[in-house]
Amino acid sequence: MPPAATPAPAAAAAAPAAGILCPEAAPFEEQLLGIEEEDRKARAECARAYVGCGRRHGESGRAGEALECFERAGRLHGVWTACAQECRALAGRHRAGGRPADAVAWYGKAVEYLDREAAGGRGLDKKGARRRARLASECIACWDALAAGRPAGIEGAYAAAAAADPARARTHVQMGDICRERGVLAEAAACYDRALKIDPGCAQAALGAGAALEGAGEWAAAAARYGAAALRGS
Repeated sequence: MPPAATPAPAAAAAAPAAGILCPEAAPFEEQLLGIEEEDRKARAECARAYVGCGRRHGESGRAGEALECFERAGRLHGVWTACAQECRALAGRHRAGGRPADAVAWYGKAVEYLDREAAGGRGLDKKGARRRARLASECIACWDALAAGRPAGIEGAYAAAAAADPARARTHVQMGDICRERGVLAEAAACYDRALKIDPGCAQAALGAGAALEGAGEWAAAAARYGAAALRGS
């Protein structure tokens, strides 16, 4: 009779599968931190992938799909600044291609995404404020190239430029133009005055101030401003 088979040793306890909490395997807090870190890395990778997809959609003229990807990236991992940078690049492509209205729309989305980054709790630092002002200034330049009508939402871009770069006279002149077009004549005059304090030789500011005063029925003051504008423009 053959000898009895030696019983096989008990199988070692299997290690817990990745991502499965097991209080016996390691301190519970360490497991939680490990899973949280892996989740953070995965979310960051997915967000970067969405940003890249948005860029490719935008370059192919699929604006809706691009914006959907940027929205997903931002909501997933808060990468609104990266989304803003891609929108700025797309705006530059449209601007170079002679499509300023499309460029303004993309610049507007870039400013919006920077606002959402600031709303996330960190606020805009000095670098972020300068980036916002640059975006708004580029948006202004695009509007200057438009043949018809100021695009919807451009007021926010002008206001952003004025707030982030208050020493730029041209921005205050543009804000004055917006207020005058909307019939807010007192604010328009104040904007032109701010521009003249920065650049006393700015004929556009003096001319705008004259138009605002004329619209308000202040004929004598308007005439004086028109005269000053003529002198500055000579």
